[in-house]
Amino acid sequence: MPDEVNEAYDAKIISFGRTQIIPKPLDPRLIYWVAPAVAKAAIESGVAKEPIKDWKKYELELMQRLGLR
Repeated sequence: MPDEVNEAYDAKIISFGRTQIIPKPLDPRLIYWVAPAVAKAAIESGVAKEPIKDWKKYELELMQRLGLR
C-alpha cells in the first residue's frame, strides 16, 4: 500500500492477504483501474452522457486530479 493509505487509516502497514482482499477506497492507485472501468461500462451500457473518445487524455485528467501531472 502507498504510505498515504497507511496514514489515512492510521495503520503501520496495510497489505493484501487473508484479512485484506479489497483495496481501501483512499488508495490513489484505484483511480487508474476503477474510474476507467466504470466509464467503459457506462459507455457500453449507453448511460454515459459524454462517451470518452480520447482515453490517453482521460488518463492524464485522472492523474491531474491526483496532482501527479
